[in-house]
Amino acid sequence: MARRTLVTGFLPFGGFSVNPSALLARSCGRPFELLEVAYEAVDEWLERVEAAGGEFDQLVMIGLRGDGNSFYLEQLARNEIGATPDVRGVVRGPGPIEPDGPAQVAGTLFDTAPLCVVATMSSRPSAFDGTSDSNTPSPLPSSMKTRSSSSGGRV
Repeated sequence: MARRTLVTGFLPFGGFSVNPSALLARSCGRPFELLEVAYEAVDEWLERVEAAGGEFDQLVMIGLRGDGNSFYLEQLARNEIGATPDVRGVVRGPGPIEPDGPAQVAGTLFDTAPLCVVATMSSRPSAFDGTSDSNTPSPLPSSMKTRSSSSGGRV
């Protein structure tokens, strides 16, 4: 059976008038959704995906980390959030995303049936090195990944 993949990207935020994650999500030839860089918008999206129950069996989540300088594949989502406000001015941290959740959630990119990949692009071009240059997690993709796994889904 063919995999049903949903791709997510994000709308502009901060000093970025165009979010490249939205361009990539639109151009990948799969169903996609573009999300506002707001915690409440992501919460609502997660509720819709969970309520749809099985419409998609893979999630590819693409994001932009504004302080990065390289492309990297996020292999661990940390259950933590900083004090940076979203585009609506909401601050949810610092603290855990899911207070009763695990400290980290591993991706399943290299499993035989991957369901979630979080790719984060940086705001500044440089050579690909495959690693994060910061210990600060990308808050909304990490939030999406952490929350989706804590509700029983595989990520």
